[in-house]
Amino acid sequence: MSKKSYLKGAAILGVGAILAKFLGIFFKIPLARYIGDIGLGLYAYPYPIYNFFLAISVIGLPVAISKLVSERVAVGNFREAHRVFKVALNLLIIFGTVSSLILFGFSKVIIKVLNWHPDTYYALLGIAFAPFFVSVMSAFRGYFQGLQIMTPTAISQLIESFARVIIGLGLTIFLVKAYGIPQAAGGASFGATAGAMAGSAFLILLYTRKSKFFHRRIRQSPKGKSEATGKIIHGLLKIAIPASIASVVTSLMGIIDTAMVPARLGVAGFNIDQAAALFGQMSQKAQTLVNVPLTLSIALSTSLVPAISEAVALRDRKEVQNRIELGIRTVLLIALPSAIGLSFLADPIINLLFGAGEQGGEILAILSYSVVFVMLTTTLQSMLQGLGKVIIPIKNLLIGAIFKVGINFFLVSIPALNIRGAAIGTIIGYGIAAFLNYRAVKRYTRIKMDIMQTIIKPIIAVLAMGITVLLVYQFLSPILGNSLSTLVAILLGALIYFIMLLLIGGITTEEMALMPGGRKLTPILTKIGILRRKR
Repeated sequence: MSKKSYLKGAAILGVGAILAKFLGIFFKIPLARYIGDIGLGLYAYPYPIYNFFLAISVIGLPVAISKLVSERVAVGNFREAHRVFKVALNLLIIFGTVSSLILFGFSKVIIKVLNWHPDTYYALLGIAFAPFFVSVMSAFRGYFQGLQIMTPTAISQLIESFARVIIGLGLTIFLVKAYGIPQAAGGASFGATAGAMAGSAFLILLYTRKSKFFHRRIRQSPKGKSEATGKIIHGLLKIAIPASIASVVTSLMGIIDTAMVPARLGVAGFNIDQAAALFGQMSQKAQTLVNVPLTLSIALSTSLVPAISEAVALRDRKEVQNRIELGIRTVLLIALPSAIGLSFLADPIINLLFGAGEQGGEILAILSYSVVFVMLTTTLQSMLQGLGKVIIPIKNLLIGAIFKVGINFFLVSIPALNIRGAAIGTIIGYGIAAFLNYRAVKRYTRIKMDIMQTIIKPIIAVLAMGITVLLVYQFLSPILGNSLSTLVAILLGALIYFIMLLLIGGITTEEMALMPGGRKLTPILTKIGILRRKR
């Protein structure tokens, strides 16, 4: 796969993921108004345990599918690439079925063990069967990604999010009027199941329609002895288990929050409903907004694994280094302005999206800085996976998780900090994991990052952006009000950031290609001398 194809794939996944996340935000806005912060807390509690089961059953295998498929496609063996997909699909169906049955059958046990609010039961039931459909969906996504066809994943993300919004919100509105907030939280939670069903249906239909194309490529592949099924399973699990463990550790961070944070808030003097409300503000308001830029790192990481794996398979060390350097620079170009923008305009953004006087801005102002470290951790983890170093990021993430647990335990119980202590723990935990991952990538690839280009120039541009958004908002808010002033400040801040990057040479044609409309602007900006290629 050429660098152009890699960038195009990352861009397609990035656009699809961002649009899907915006649909998610517009799901949370009316949801917050119908069920309030306590309802958001009930809705939020099951998600870490749900993600934990997904991590075990489906997170690692799609990565393994894309890696093994891309390696076989790189040498023209489409026959074995398709066999990898079929074996993996069967595995995912089994894992997804088991995960869903555990969530459904042991829901009350899970609530009791983790000391959740009793009314969480409905939300847990609503999401119980989502893992089965996500498993099916993930198998097809992994296959298409391994073939370097990224559009199906992007479209399925949009379909999944759209169905989640329509069905989840519809059930919420009906149930809150007919029964109450706990049942409405369950209806909202069922939206995830409905979305996974819709996304799976789309990918199955698309695969069926493209079956002639796939079979033609298979017939054109050289005939030979097929790999044994056991060997394929071993190859998949060899990659999937470490990748899944990494995701399990990430999910455990969330589970730790759901179990520890409410308890430590109790030590700080908050009752069970107040704890649920604070947890809802952090996980369903602040974290929802933080997740928007994080989707770009996930898209980039998804594209990085097969891209780096292909370069490794072809023994092209220089291309491996180029793709890693480009991935790190691109992440920082996205993460730094996202963190500063969300932090500087935290209260205005919360009030814009969730309503005047809504709480959560103070949490967002701190949690927003986790964007930089989570994005770096995720991207560097994918790089190590592509290099075949799958155990190292697990150890590093576990070290970060241990620090997060300790920080949460002490800081959340301080009344003046309360839930903000968990945000600080997230920043420090992922900061440690990111540093350790970068050190490992540098050791195995011997990359030499251009500090000026990668860090200094983006920081200069982002500081100019931060000053701009503050001054613009403070000047306009008394005149135009919060909503319009916030939107204008965001748009002008993004424009200033982009212009500053161009003026100081902080962006190259490779990074420009990832931006919407970047390919059309590149020739123009290069011709007038304000955009350069990587030296």
